[in-house]
Amino acid sequence: MTIAAILTVLFLISCKSPLETPVDPVKEPPEADQNWEMKQISSNYRINNIVITDGRNDGVQRIYGASFDGGLYEWSYHGESGEWQEIELLRIGENPPGNGIIFYGLQAGKGQNDNKTRLYGANGNGYTYEFSYNNGLDSWEKRKLDEGGNYQPQGILIGDSRNDGGNHVLSCATEINELPMVQEHSWSDNSDQYV
Repeated sequence: MTIAAILTVLFLISCKSPLETPVDPVKEPPEADQNWEMKQISSNYRINNIVITDGRNDGVQRIYGASFDGGLYEWSYHGESGEWQEIELLRIGENPPGNGIIFYGLQAGKGQNDNKTRLYGANGNGYTYEFSYNNGLDSWEKRKLDEGGNYQPQGILIGDSRNDGGNHVLSCATEINELPMVQEHSWSDNSDQYV
């Protein structure tokens, strides 16, 4: 036997076939971290967007949620009792729940650039809305920012999109013919409306 043949045999003996390689046994997934606690705070199972903000501009952070059936909800935590209070603030659309006017997107921001936090959302009829808390009347008011249209809003953002120091309300949508679009709504102090 030649030296090359001996080296080849030794090399082959030292190599293991993939089938002979021991396989690690299947490991069980780790248990959930016991430091987390889950508590259901909503009675409405159709909530599709939430945001945490000082929506009443009173220094208290609350959770706000938008539902598939057009409802805007608020949850307040009461530390002394450890309980959450749920309030349906208002509905978008004129029909009762389940009418198909889906609430898409929910954001909080200062769209009017007046240091007052408001909520912003859109519905399946193409309208973009602003929701403001009126402290004097202890009620919520809604304002349409546009005339709606044949598009399906998908998201809302509030921010300085022009780098000019002022906030604008942006909504993105898909038209019925599936062309994407982004709309910008800018507050005008002169006309007291969005343009």
